[in-house]
Amino acid sequence: MLDCFFLCLAICSLMLLLSPYSFKNFTACAIIICFMVSILCLIYCESVAPEPLFPVELWRNRLIILSNVGSLSIGAGMMGISAYLPTYVQVVFDSNTFQAGIALSMMSIGWPLASIFSGKLLSITSYRFLILTGSLLLIFGNFCLAFLMPFTGIYMSYVGSFMVGVGMGFLNTTLIVAIQNSMRKEIQGISTASLLFSRMLGSGLGTALFSALLNFTLSRKTPYFKDPIQILLNGKLHNTFKQFQLDFLIQTVAQSLTYIFILAICFSSIPFIIGLFFHVEKTEQPQ
Repeated sequence: MLDCFFLCLAICSLMLLLSPYSFKNFTACAIIICFMVSILCLIYCESVAPEPLFPVELWRNRLIILSNVGSLSIGAGMMGISAYLPTYVQVVFDSNTFQAGIALSMMSIGWPLASIFSGKLLSITSYRFLILTGSLLLIFGNFCLAFLMPFTGIYMSYVGSFMVGVGMGFLNTTLIVAIQNSMRKEIQGISTASLLFSRMLGSGLGTALFSALLNFTLSRKTPYFKDPIQILLNGKLHNTFKQFQLDFLIQTVAQSLTYIFILAICFSSIPFIIGLFFHVEKTEQPQ
């Protein structure tokens, strides 16, 4: 139980460290100390536990390390789309919540379709090929979102979101199957669980990092406006400002959200780099 406690404490400390409020006074120093102590205690508990959460064998396996890093980056990049694409569609394109929902749902549509298709391709291609293909599709989708402009239209956001979902489907399915086919039966379960845990951890860290980036850019560019996004989305607040002020806020929010999509491109480039070093032989499973 202690290892679970220290793991949660380390994760919470890291997420707090990424928040924009952690740099006031000595808060950041306290959080860093808490994080380091938690990690050291976690390592000690894992080394003496008869049944550790993460067996040492996992972290000595090159495939496990590469797959978990890839899954972590996938989870982090995914949150940039899930959390902020609807906001971009509503604020910049002046669209309603239904259109924002369509933009986000395109990723949910592309993901399962790509998972099915990649499952069929696994028997005739290599893991490396599918990882590189999924990474390129993911990068392309994030590029579409990073270059969104008022004149590009809302349909480009649909395309970008769909391509991100397709890339996620290719990567997630391939990494899971690669681990399950390459690990011995005794650790297949924990190996797969570690992959899913990494993706969820990446989602949490990505949310904190993207939020910190957005708050930082908005506070620097709009110091005299308390909450620019809320002003643009709230009809009552919207009507209390002049048009030139609203235009300035829309432009500023669009630029700030573009930084988030650019950061998502960086995260989506990590699986591509991993794919270049991903060498594993596929094994035939017994019928």
